[in-house]
Amino acid sequence: QIQEFLDYGRGRPTVVWDARLIWQLRDALDLVIAWKELPAPDVNAAEAAYHADFIAIFGRLPFANLVQARPRK
Repeated sequence: QIQEFLDYGRGRPTVVWDARLIWQLRDALDLVIAWKELPAPDVNAAEAAYHADFIAIFGRLPFANLVQARPRK
């Protein structure tokens, strides 16, 4: 997903919609990318928890996150 994000910034086509929003920011080239490595089965649950925590604190999703992640069952 990070590679697709960077590709969009370089003008290459992508299906990552949040990348389209981020690259519209005036200072997009100054942003820092950080990530946390997780085992693949844990990624969805972690993203859902991050979204839920962010919404609990700020009342909305983080910028460029268009859909709240839900844990898969």
